[in-house]
Amino acid sequence: MDSLRSTTTTMDSRRSTTTTNMAGLRSITMNGSPVLPRDDLPGTEADADERRLRRKISNRESARRSRARRQQHLDELRARADSLRRCSRELAARGRDARRRVALVRVATPGFAPRQPPSSAGLPRAALRALALGELYDSPAAAGVGTFGQTIASLIRNAPVYFDSEL
Repeated sequence: MDSLRSTTTTMDSRRSTTTTNMAGLRSITMNGSPVLPRDDLPGTEADADERRLRRKISNRESARRSRARRQQHLDELRARADSLRRCSRELAARGRDARRRVALVRVATPGFAPRQPPSSAGLPRAALRALALGELYDSPAAAGVGTFGQTIASLIRNAPVYFDSEL
C-alpha cells in the first residue's frame, strides 16, 4: 500500500483526513464519516434538475397567485370607483333638487328680494310672488299628477327671475 498516501490537517478544531488513492481520486473523511466531493456524488445532477424544476413550478404558482390577487384588487377598486360615481351623481341630483326648492321658497317668501335680470326689472316684486305661487298651486303636482320636484323644475326653468347658483 505504498500508493496510498494519507495527510492529516487540523481545520477549525476539527480533524480532517485526506486520502489519495492510485487513480488520483480524493475522498475526505470528516470526524470519521466519509464525504465525497460533489462531482462524485451519485445523482447530483438529476437531483439539481429536480430541485430546479420544483423551484420553477413553485415560482410559476406564486406568480399566478400574485396576478390573481392583483386582478382581484383591481376589480375591487373598479367596483368602488363605480359606487362612488353613483353616489356622487345621487348627491349632485339631491343638491340640485334642494337648490330648486330653496329658490322656489325664496320667491314665495315675503321680504325676500331676489336679483332680477333686466328683462323683468319692471315687474313689481308682488307680481313675481303671485306668479310663482299661482304656478305652484296650479301645477300638476297640486292636482295629484307629477311630483313636487317636477313642478319646481318647471317653475325654475320658466321663472322670470334668476337665482344664485350657490344657494
